[in-house]
Amino acid sequence: MPRGFMTESGARPDFAMLYNMREHTEAGYMARTEANVRDSDATLIVGDAGSGGSRDTKEFCGKHKKPFTVLPWRSGRPIPLDAASDFRHWLAEREIRVLNVAGDRESKEPGIHDTVFAFLLASLAG
Repeated sequence: MPRGFMTESGARPDFAMLYNMREHTEAGYMARTEANVRDSDATLIVGDAGSGGSRDTKEFCGKHKKPFTVLPWRSGRPIPLDAASDFRHWLAEREIRVLNVAGDRESKEPGIHDTVFAFLLASLAG
């Protein structure tokens, strides 16, 4: 999390205990994004792979030689559960233990939280 555990809705220091999150030493999102890529085995990018944050995430994956995959999705569209099996195989082939999940924030793509949650449940339950 950025310094101060900042979120769109303000500081959330309770996330440290709730989700075992760590506060980053820098306040900006770029340093946090790079740390998330560096500290994981692979990244799942959900949404528009051409958006600014997704482009940055892909660049950090290249820099740190980390695999990534993209799950295209737009607000208002159905949850792409048909891709869950392929994603599960992608994780298994690479023996991914720590997954970074990236994408637009809920305020930009309403419904992304529920979509990602359902997709990961379907992928990991198989």
